Amino acid sequence: MIALALVVFALEQFLQTQSSFFVSNGRLVNYTVLIICGSAFGLAFAKGKLIMPPQSYYFAAVLLLYGFSTFFWLSGNHGNRGYDGWVKNAPYLLGITFFGSALIRSIDQARKALIATLVMATILCLGLLILAQWDSRGVVLASSNVQAVSSVLALASIGSYVAIIAGIINFPKKPYWLILRWLLVGTGLLLTLKTGSRGQTVAIVATILVFIPINRGQVSGRSIVAGALTLVALVVCIYLILPYTSTQRWDSQHIENAYQGRLWASSEMISTLFNENPIFWITGLGAGESYDVVGFYIHFTTVEVFCEEGLIGGILFLLILGIPTVKLLKVIVSKEKKFFSDANALKRNTLVVISALFFSEFLLSCKQGTLPFEQNLFLFAITLEFLCRDYDRSNKKARSLMQYRAQYQ
Repeated sequence: MIALALVVFALEQFLQTQSSFFVSNGRLVNYTVLIICGSAFGLAFAKGKLIMPPQSYYFAAVLLLYGFSTFFWLSGNHGNRGYDGWVKNAPYLLGITFFGSALIRSIDQARKALIATLVMATILCLGLLILAQWDSRGVVLASSNVQAVSSVLALASIGSYVAIIAGIINFPKKPYWLILRWLLVGTGLLLTLKTGSRGQTVAIVATILVFIPINRGQVSGRSIVAGALTLVALVVCIYLILPYTSTQRWDSQHIENAYQGRLWASSEMISTLFNENPIFWITGLGAGESYDVVGFYIHFTTVEVFCEEGLIGGILFLLILGIPTVKLLKVIVSKEKKFFSDANALKRNTLVVISALFFSEFLLSCKQGTLPFEQNLFLFAITLEFLCRDYDRSNKKARSLMQYRAQYQ
């Protein structure tokens, strides 16, 4: 279910390149997948298999409800583009963030979900690269009336999932994985670079470089060498791929203009907030206010949340991101020897891959995000917190069993 939820937008894009039926019925695939996820959630609930969600689950619900409520009592922007975006994406927030995260109840389930995501996302990547017709940064949709172009970010995101999961996940008993790993990383990078998505490309490289050493163990000479070799492998992949993609968006002037535009938008929102009555510093200016201030969403979720939802929303947002991060650090520090032991390699690897996806989504939220479209960021935050809790409990059970045996032997 999680794999389907993560690839749903790219699946929709691929099917739309193959048949005009899916172009005319644009949300058919999305709603079908979300109904499947909702049905799985309902079935698990009916069978009593759901487990109490972690804190970030509730904080995400409160933040989203609070943000949406401000349309009616604070911003006065009911009916504008910001409001339409919230309404349009609400089913995906419900299906992916709240139904999806509740379906992962153990580290073993999370690992299966990661493998399924890697397989499905790779198939979609290859299908988009080989079978779809490309036009500029996107693929051409099969429309008989107009030459429609797909969503670039939906394509780039699927490439980043393939590259990050393949770059970090381990299969110790499969020696061929050493070669296949970098073929898959290259495939994900090729799709991302082909879409001209600078943010996703940078996030892929940064995420793999940060989490490969953590995945291999404590900081040591071996982990430094692993990091250096990883960097070389990524550089080689990008060097081999670039001739098949457009480098226009990597022009220094193009990057500078994009950076200045985002900086200006964030500065305008912050200035507007602090020029208002201090009460708005607490409540925020109201959801969708960025459309009135700068004419579009500002591409920086953290700043947007603090400006539109104020300290109330900002603190909730930081709790959603901070609690899973603190829990992960606590697991690593308090169980350092066990966490980095070879016997615990698969559990550690699963936690690290989920952490990497969470980190990558956060990086992307600093260049393209807006609160009602952060379903995957919230999904990974909630999942990471739950897995840390599951890891803690499994270790306590194992330790109790060992103590029991020692007492009666």
